[in-house]
Amino acid sequence: VFSSSKPKGKCSHGGFFDRTSGKTPVGGINKDDLSSSHGDLHQDAALVATNATVQLLEDIRLSVGDINFLR
Repeated sequence: VFSSSKPKGKCSHGGFFDRTSGKTPVGGINKDDLSSSHGDLHQDAALVATNATVQLLEDIRLSVGDINFLR
């Protein structure tokens, strides 16, 4: 279901199917591909997400130990 309303001050996802991206705040946070409204940030967003995932996995491994982590 597509909606054209959003809570006041909430960011939209953006993109072609986002009916709320024209309402204040305008635009969206979509960085799914280079043609997105913030597509120029796609590579940066992917790198940040990858680094955060690696850090989380390292934190879990340190917390539970190698044997439990690999289990």
